[in-house]
Amino acid sequence: MPLEQPPQALIFFAHGSRNPAWASAMERLREMVAERSPTTVTRLAFLETQNPSLEACVAELAGLEMTRIRVVPLFMASSGHLTRDLPALLEMLGQRFPQVALELLGPVGEAPEVMAAMAAYALGPVA
Repeated sequence: MPLEQPPQALIFFAHGSRNPAWASAMERLREMVAERSPTTVTRLAFLETQNPSLEACVAELAGLEMTRIRVVPLFMASSGHLTRDLPALLEMLGQRFPQVALELLGPVGEAPEVMAAMAAYALGPVA
C-alpha cells in the first residue's frame, strides 16, 4: 500500500482583521509548519481585510507548478464563511486552475487533537 504523499503546499486560511498584528499568531503557526516540513511550501491567506487573498496564493503556487494544495481554515468552528463562501471560492479556483488539486480541511478548532490541546491549556497550571 503506497504512503499518502504530503501536500506540496499548505495555505493557512484566516478571516483577516483591520489590525495587522492580529495575524502574527497565524504567521508563527505557518513558520512552525515550514520548519517541521521544509519540503512543503506554506502560505497564509485571508478572506478579507488583509492580504494576500486565497486567490492570490493559489495563483502564485500554481505559477510555481504546485499541483496539490491543502487549505487549512484557521477558524474555531464551521460558519457561513466555511460552509458557503470558502467552498464557492475553491470551486472557482478549481475551474481557474484545473491543474491544481485543492483539498479543503475542516476548521482547525474542530480537530480532535486541537481540542485536546486547548483543554490541556485551559486545565494547565495557573501562573
